[in-house]
Amino acid sequence: MAKRYQSVLDMVQQTSEPPFAEKLGEHLQERTVAKALFVLRNREGLTQAQLAERMGCPQSRVSKLEHASNDSLRMKDLEQYLAHLGDPNMPRIIAS
Repeated sequence: MAKRYQSVLDMVQQTSEPPFAEKLGEHLQERTVAKALFVLRNREGLTQAQLAERMGCPQSRVSKLEHASNDSLRMKDLEQYLAHLGDPNMPRIIAS
């Protein structure tokens, strides 16, 4: 039976050279907010294009937000992204 891993990072740590595994771990840690944005959008059943349409921006902007490092994200961008998730007819809970 094939070995099962808990995550990609777990697999890399157990099968790769330590420098590569460490670099991957750092990369993943730097993008925890972007990963959360991706998960939230997918839970809502939205594509990047659908969310971009709600936000009034190109799909490429949504992609950039979902691939950004934590320290490059701006609060204004996060607020706009989060404000357009969910039912577009519901009142907004994030102040402008």
